[in-house]
Amino acid sequence: MVSRIVDAARSPWFDGVYLIIAAASFLAIWLLWTITFLICRQIVRRREVPTLLRVVDGQLIVLTPEQPTLRHEFVADPTLSIEAVMTGIGLNLRVVGKLRIQQQRTHMVLLRSRDLREIQWIANTLDATIAASQCNADASK
Repeated sequence: MVSRIVDAARSPWFDGVYLIIAAASFLAIWLLWTITFLICRQIVRRREVPTLLRVVDGQLIVLTPEQPTLRHEFVADPTLSIEAVMTGIGLNLRVVGKLRIQQQRTHMVLLRSRDLREIQWIANTLDATIAASQCNADASK
């Protein structure tokens, strides 16, 4: 009885199946770690991208790593609303806020947990830049 078990363990069929299982396990673990490394690398690379807000040709272009899609475009028209919203008091006892951009059904929140005065300055500067670009567009027509 014991000799049959030993003979079965030494059979070439058993060795081949064991090698296939071992190779598949190694491949699965290697693939898992590779995918984990690539995802972490992409997250770190996206964090290095700063948030950019530009007004070009009557459009507000937002590049931000906070959203799944890096680039968002908003048409600079009267339905575009840019406002600073207070979110609370930060750890350094300063008022913090976020920048909210809305246009019809599109709603985007940027620059969370930043100093509210900075956010207000950004919102006012964007509003002034959009108004100036609209005046320039009207004057050139």
